[in-house]
Amino acid sequence: MLLIVGFICLFIAYWAEKHLVDIKINRRGFTHSPFTIPILSILYAVFGLSAVGCFIGFILKLIS
Repeated sequence: MLLIVGFICLFIAYWAEKHLVDIKINRRGFTHSPFTIPILSILYAVFGLSAVGCFIGFILKLIS
């Protein structure tokens, strides 16, 4: 279960990071809300850390 949740969190973090890079590279002619970058940054941080926590928990569960 931890592994499945970890991969879902990793996918969401990857999606947010991909969109952040796209926004920063294509600034010219790209319209977005002023809240887009902070929301994507928060998604990237929260789900990235959640994925790391899930993978660490899975490894610790395997060890014990």
